[in-house]
Amino acid sequence: MSFDESWDSESTGKSWDTPLAPGSYQMRLLEVSDDTRGDTTRTTLKLEVIDEGDNLGRWVWHDWPHRADLAWLAAMPWKAFGIPGGPTGHTDSDKFRQVSNALMSKVGGVVMVTTKLRSYTHNGEDRVAVQVCKMSPANVHPAAPAGPAPSYDYAAPAPASARMVTNYQDALQQPQGAMAAFDSLGQAPAEAPAGYGD
Repeated sequence: MSFDESWDSESTGKSWDTPLAPGSYQMRLLEVSDDTRGDTTRTTLKLEVIDEGDNLGRWVWHDWPHRADLAWLAAMPWKAFGIPGGPTGHTDSDKFRQVSNALMSKVGGVVMVTTKLRSYTHNGEDRVAVQVCKMSPANVHPAAPAGPAPSYDYAAPAPASARMVTNYQDALQQPQGAMAAFDSLGQAPAEAPAGYGD
């Protein structure tokens, strides 16, 4: 879409006044922010739909207060972005801060996000909000290399790049002692518990 088409798109009836339809979307992480009001700190992720179609460019927010019983909300993006282990801070506050910092390093990254709609009443007004109920790694793969696959003389040592991949994959399979610290905040499922937001 050109600048001029986009500029005039509202006048042609395209509107985002309605909530994003429930479903699964590939989304790019745009921002991570922490906000403290009184004694409560809240982390907010701003995500953008990158799937082609009518929803391209729409934003969704996923946030959580820094409360131990809601650590699973922080675990969803942590696991979806493939961050190994869990936060290792000494206090719950340290762990939530570590989650925020780790996710800030993932800005620009892509995950698969499943949403649903949540109805609620605010100041006597009925409202509908988009709620993130699941995050998982996105199926984004780099383009396949052109040309035939390289062949190696297996009597010779593997090239350094192959050794690094093997070591990295081996490292991912090692037990992570930090996970126990993350789980100490409460069970950290990869998706929202049944009934969340109902």
